[in-house]
Amino acid sequence: MRPFLVILSLTLVGVVIGIMSDRFAFNEAGEGKAIILFWTLYNLVTLVVTLLVCIELPRVEHHFGDRPERTLISVGGKLTRVWLTDITQETARIRGVDLSPGTEIVINIRKIGEVQAYVLEKTSDGARLSLELDPQQYDALLRRLYSEGDVPSVTKTRVGALARDAIGRLMST
Repeated sequence: MRPFLVILSLTLVGVVIGIMSDRFAFNEAGEGKAIILFWTLYNLVTLVVTLLVCIELPRVEHHFGDRPERTLISVGGKLTRVWLTDITQETARIRGVDLSPGTEIVINIRKIGEVQAYVLEKTSDGARLSLELDPQQYDALLRRLYSEGDVPSVTKTRVGALARDAIGRLMST
């Protein structure tokens, strides 16, 4: 971003010096002054747009590993409270229980409901599960993963706040 700020500053200084001082007015450009002024202004606009593109705030995402959630599983009719540490479209990872591969369980996942699952592999602190989702549960899982919470997406834009933050970021660099 700094190189673009330097080029923008030098261009602005050149325009101001050309307007305020006769020291660099050699009058040799003739009719070409309008073309030079046009490309100078075009350069300024392009540099401003380039600087705006350079401003991007860090994205905030929710990771299950950062804040696992409590859930219940049923193994052979016995309820056990475990930690859900990761979930994808096809698998989940749980902590706090010792299960062997191939074990059939039912896991209660928030906003999805009770899901049939099988243990794919045993981990040091729990297990990795294969989820058997019906179409409604699959749709609910996709909504939960990609359209709710702190996903890095844009739902609305406040132009005033965007402009204020962009100017603040420009001033702080």
